[in-house]
Amino acid sequence: MLGLLPGTYSVGIMRTHYMGGYLQALSDAGVPAEAINGIKDGFDANLYFFGNSVPLGAMYGILLGTCAVLLTAFIAIVVLKSKRK
Repeated sequence: MLGLLPGTYSVGIMRTHYMGGYLQALSDAGVPAEAINGIKDGFDANLYFFGNSVPLGAMYGILLGTCAVLLTAFIAIVVLKSKRK
């Protein structure tokens, strides 16, 4: 159930971007799309959540949403702590 951890999506984003140029070169060289998709699956650049593929935009959304929630929680804790004193 690593799909429930936001770090999984950050790794998926990094792998997608790091491999993008190489996979584009393979595509330009005539390698079939099925083979490129297999490479992406092998290196976990394609992420699946309960059998459904997670698009890159959703990975960014999950990561940014998690950052926003954690930042809000941090600010709330700091504000509540400063009101106690």
